[in-house]
Amino acid sequence: MDDKKYMNFEKFVNLTPEEQSESVFVESVEVATYQDNDYDYVLYQLHSFYVEKKYSRITQKLLYVVAFDCSSKLLDVYLKRVKLTAL
Repeated sequence: MDDKKYMNFEKFVNLTPEEQSESVFVESVEVATYQDNDYDYVLYQLHSFYVEKKYSRITQKLLYVVAFDCSSKLLDVYLKRVKLTAL
């Protein structure tokens, strides 16, 4: 794999917010969403790490983008929502 094209966690966090948004749009896969009273959350997998975007439910404005790996507690809220059924 061409290392210049592979987005890793360190490269991602050093991008500008605009570059981060473009990278998520072009290279990631949406894996989960959830809502609370005030916010919408979207979880993406981007190569070997995750990116969460948080939006205001009222204004639909993007409030933040945070990147994390699978050992982060931030992933727990999504894992708790996974429903496994018998195969």
